[in-house]
Amino acid sequence: MREHLIALAEQTGVIPEELNNPEPNLAVFYLFGIFQQLSLSRQSEMTFNPLSYSEIIAWSNLYQTRLEMWEIDVIKQLDLIFLNVQSTE
Repeated sequence: MREHLIALAEQTGVIPEELNNPEPNLAVFYLFGIFQQLSLSRQSEMTFNPLSYSEIIAWSNLYQTRLEMWEIDVIKQLDLIFLNVQSTE
């Protein structure tokens, strides 16, 4: 979708509203990377399933990284956004 919007902006010279997003805060940007890694192991059938806490624990054990609860909450929020976007496409 992003690539399509960028191509549209290049063709028309008008930046779509969806591309006007603030830059992510670098202090928490690493959580997006963790979310992406977790998302690669996502279970899917007809639709994408949400990331489970057991998947997050398995990732944490594998990478020997202890996540704080607020970090897990942010990852779950990113997952909710991902699932909402997927359901609208």
